[in-house]
Amino acid sequence: MGADFLYATLPSCDITPERQAQLREIVDALTPETLPDFMPFPDDIDIEELKTALFANIALLPDMGNFSDVSTVEVEDVPCQQYISGGMTWGDSPTASYDCMDELRAFPAIVALMEKWSLEDHSKHWVLPTEERLLKLASHAGVAEVAIKQHFPEMEAVLNTNILEQLELALKALQMLQGEVIEAVGGPERYVQLQKVMGGKGDGQIP
Repeated sequence: MGADFLYATLPSCDITPERQAQLREIVDALTPETLPDFMPFPDDIDIEELKTALFANIALLPDMGNFSDVSTVEVEDVPCQQYISGGMTWGDSPTASYDCMDELRAFPAIVALMEKWSLEDHSKHWVLPTEERLLKLASHAGVAEVAIKQHFPEMEAVLNTNILEQLELALKALQMLQGEVIEAVGGPERYVQLQKVMGGKGDGQIP
């Protein structure tokens, strides 16, 4: 029998005791009738044995990012960073962390909650521009950067749409922010001056 490459992913996020408790509540609420159609567990597994296995996996999540068999990646068309683990297999599990991720990701409610937390965590780590940086970003692509960073919480839903819808909503955010930028730099005349200094057209419009 030949070898195969297997990998599993799970949203990367900080797992606090409070978040662990929320995940445990999801598992606690499971019944034989609410189980997903496919799970990487034996078909005849008892519901309590299943919950015990999932609780053990949840207990590993706070340290997941520190495990030697885990990396963090960004996946195209996936809205948040992902933990990833895997490797070559000859019918066995490639890594211990693969098993943990593969088992947890079988439950959509767990994945959805971790995805939400991942988006929240990474938005907190962004450094919002100071007044000086806002002045430097007052023309061209800098305005897009400011808009996206300042309005990210309102734009989370965009991450699950196609690229054209993303661009359309980003443009609306820029238009909404134009008045705020002009006010922040000292009015329309000052905004035009800054555009000229930074190589813009000096037409008072967001490029």
